[in-house]
Amino acid sequence: MSSDLSSGSDRLSTSLQRAISRGTSVLVIVVGTAVLAGWQLDVAILRTFLPSAVAMKANTAAAFLLAGLALTLLQRPTSIAKVLVRLCAVVITLVGLLTLCQYLLDWNLGIDQMLF
Repeated sequence: MSSDLSSGSDRLSTSLQRAISRGTSVLVIVVGTAVLAGWQLDVAILRTFLPSAVAMKANTAAAFLLAGLALTLLQRPTSIAKVLVRLCAVVITLVGLLTLCQYLLDWNLGIDQMLF
């Protein structure tokens, strides 16, 4: 009896985790897409979401889009999905490291202006 309850609880927990993962991936993709649209269309509210907030850079929005895509792909256990997830992770990491180097080493690589 106890094992029946725990297996049902495990299934519920797994279903909830998948639902949260799907919802989070959609949210991150929507935010990244909205910010990129804000830069493309020159709509300030889409770049900031809050009136007093600093605008999100386009490269950060692109990284959000890639992160959401990677999270979506993680739900599909295929070999091509795993390769694409790793590719997304490499690009996101590279953008983050280059941005960090710009701040720490006082470089201007121009990656904030690459997209727009």
